[in-house]
Amino acid sequence: MKKFLPQLGGKSEGSALLVTILLMGVLMMLTLGISTLVIQEIRVTRTVVDSGRAFYSAEAGVENALLALRSNGVGFQPEKQVESLASDDLLDPDFKFNYHIQNTTDKLPAFSPDKPIFVALSKLSSADNVDSMAYSQSLLYANEPAVTFQRLGLNQTVLIPLFTGDGATVDNKITEFVVQYYVNFRKENLIGAFQGVATSEALPFTLNDFNILRWKMYGKDQDKTESIADFFPATETSGPNSPVCLGSNLNLRAGSETCTTPAFSLPNQNGELIDNPAITLASAARECYQSDAGSQVTGFGALIKKATSENADGCNMNIFLQTHTQNYLVLTNMVNPDLLGIGNTGDADQIAIADIYYRVIVKGDEESPKLPRDYAVVEANGFSAKGTVRKSIDTYYKASSVLPVFQFSLYNTDTEE
Repeated sequence: MKKFLPQLGGKSEGSALLVTILLMGVLMMLTLGISTLVIQEIRVTRTVVDSGRAFYSAEAGVENALLALRSNGVGFQPEKQVESLASDDLLDPDFKFNYHIQNTTDKLPAFSPDKPIFVALSKLSSADNVDSMAYSQSLLYANEPAVTFQRLGLNQTVLIPLFTGDGATVDNKITEFVVQYYVNFRKENLIGAFQGVATSEALPFTLNDFNILRWKMYGKDQDKTESIADFFPATETSGPNSPVCLGSNLNLRAGSETCTTPAFSLPNQNGELIDNPAITLASAARECYQSDAGSQVTGFGALIKKATSENADGCNMNIFLQTHTQNYLVLTNMVNPDLLGIGNTGDADQIAIADIYYRVIVKGDEESPKLPRDYAVVEANGFSAKGTVRKSIDTYYKASSVLPVFQFSLYNTDTEE
């Protein structure tokens, strides 16, 4: 018995050691498992933090790009690419971003030449079920021409700079342009002022008799600002494939459309109108002030220039573009709502019939024509974790339509006489 107890006690001591080792192994496994989970959570948290830093870095790039766009006048919004800007090292030496401003085009509205353009198409089976189809830029102009026009609402004015620049310098001057437009109403819609005309009677007018679009060109001639302007009518057959055209080069095209130019009446020396359907003035203003376009004409009054043809100087758009800088084109929807029977100009459904749909096509000094986009595209990238984490933000910025302040006066007093 005395010999047995020590042996039993010895076996008990060995069992305790084994149990301790097992417990330590289990605890170690638990510790390693928990450590793995903690490390994974730390990594996830680190990734979230780095992603947040990269996102806010990209936002900083967007804000810097918007500052560059907003700090310049209309037409001077830059198109540039800024690489790897870093913030103040005292804040975060790993805080970096870059951005790219894409802000030029040769057509308004602007469509990307290298990205698919998705157009919503209503199914024939249900008007509520809408699909979208992707087009290239060329196919869009060929197959969906109506999509390539912008809406100019009743009494709305749009400002189009005929140049691009960065800062105070004009880098690219538009030398040729054409404006194409159409309306959806026809002569039969002009009922507001003709309620007494029976439907069986032929209305004694055409759309060509009603001016609906006012255009005006501003430009700088040394230290003064000058302008030319006129009104254009609608036509009975205008549409996306046959728009009315005005501009310095009527041969510019977006696709296979056919331009129509309405006939005009010319003023003679006595101020009377001369009807001459054979003469079109789609590239000139019929009248303008003598100080405009830098050409003096005598014998036709103190202020009014002579009636001009497309090849004459003074009111001609080509001459004006050549002799002026920082040129702006202003388009205004001047449709008379009374002629369309619009009783409530606050009703969007009623005034929609008075919309004018327009687009602008330009040619510049360079092989790649440049015109400020209607919406500048800002692509910004933010980086963190030594450049291993990146976030991207794409933003569209609509340019201002406010006309810049020019130096001109309504009248001039001669103090020498």
